[in-house]
Amino acid sequence: MKKLGLFISLIALAGCVPSPESEPALSTINCLIVRDEPLPPVCPGTLGSGTMSTDITVRFATPTGHVSLASGGDCFLPTGEIILPQSGQVFALEIVEGGIKRRAAVTVPPSPDNIAASETQFSILTNDEHPATTVTWDALSGYSFALKLEVLDPNPVPIPFVGITGGKFQKELSALQISPSVALFNTDFAYYGLHKMTVFSLDGQYASLFDYLPQFTGSALGQGPSSFDRGPGIFGAVGKTEIYFEILP
Repeated sequence: MKKLGLFISLIALAGCVPSPESEPALSTINCLIVRDEPLPPVCPGTLGSGTMSTDITVRFATPTGHVSLASGGDCFLPTGEIILPQSGQVFALEIVEGGIKRRAAVTVPPSPDNIAASETQFSILTNDEHPATTVTWDALSGYSFALKLEVLDPNPVPIPFVGITGGKFQKELSALQISPSVALFNTDFAYYGLHKMTVFSLDGQYASLFDYLPQFTGSALGQGPSSFDRGPGIFGAVGKTEIYFEILP
């Protein structure tokens, strides 16, 4: 695994040549912009047992100017006017940490169009795994997709499956795929009631970093590729579309 922010040493070929000053360890960053959602907070982390610098300033560069972020505990929170990113817009995340400048830029992908399902309201069997519905959307050349399924009822009632285990969304929060369709099984739904499935569109750069996240909206592992010009971290942007299901007893 690639490790960033390590000390650089030089071997003196003749005489005693002093080594240059080492670059301090930089915090790891994980930040994701989602189309039509307000700019997110930025929460710097540390690698291993390192101590995070307290001398950090953070700002977004947007199509209409800069948005400063104010310290709020462990995270930096956007201030001023609420900005909802749109497809095709370019955003950058600029960080100054201990006098060291870092930057990463992304273009917001298009959102998948024409999402539809063969069934959006149905009952499911509790003693047999079987297909429940098929969801399709328009393909986007050059983009991958990630899926997120969540129950919306505040007090959801679990489905009492007998002798069968949970589906893909119970084993992991998301699934990365290329094809613009997915077959959902009864075991993909853990509860009765209203559900929302979100289809996110990812560009090639963010898709290549996807495996370094423990889950789609999780924190960066701090190892592997970085999308910043300096130091570890992931800054990405995704489009999205949504569809709803009602699961009946």
